[in-house]
Amino acid sequence: MVQTGRYWTDWTANADGSESPKPLTDAEKTNLASNAQKNIDLYNKNFVGTIAAGTGYWNPSYEYVPGWLNFPSGYWSESGPRGYERNNTANLQFLYSTPKGHGPGKGVLFGDLNVSAIYRMLGGTPFLYTTPTGQQTWRSRPLTSVMDLLVEKGFRYRNARAALYVEARNLFNQRTDLTVGTDYVLYGLQTPTPDDTNYLRYGDPSDRTRYSNSPRQVDVGMRITF
Repeated sequence: MVQTGRYWTDWTANADGSESPKPLTDAEKTNLASNAQKNIDLYNKNFVGTIAAGTGYWNPSYEYVPGWLNFPSGYWSESGPRGYERNNTANLQFLYSTPKGHGPGKGVLFGDLNVSAIYRMLGGTPFLYTTPTGQQTWRSRPLTSVMDLLVEKGFRYRNARAALYVEARNLFNQRTDLTVGTDYVLYGLQTPTPDDTNYLRYGDPSDRTRYSNSPRQVDVGMRITF
């Protein structure tokens, strides 16, 4: 990457406020290559062939072997999805609108009526899970859905129009589950285990923090145009 010219350590401020990278000199490239080789030699000398002590069943001991991916923390990082990414989404929209005077009674009930609803289904966000054998893999939280509804009824008098409306966001008060961990992956359990002492004594202590999503919000109002 250094040799391709896409790596730089300094830049020039342009008159328009933008910045332009300064290419590395041959001497700077040579110095970077030398330091990188020193780090590799240091790793091979001090780590390769040694045993890293584990922290328990979920993180067993392992032997350092030659290779970039075995560098200690600070030399590399594993790529993966961001915590807020969702790979799948689905949206369903419903719209019902009638003109003035529609329906019986000159449209008193069904005339100038607007109903719209949006239903969204979203795949679960990813999290990094450590298996019982110590392997790390990406898993997804449960999918979530939310529905918004708007109902508006208009009334006209000469050139004026009054509209009464009810708007409900998250109509069914659905919650996004943020559960992670072994019990969820292996058993689909999103709450404490049934024999958990605190759960039996106090109920679910994380009921307020395990979920995200705004609670149901209902707005009632009137708009007047003339």
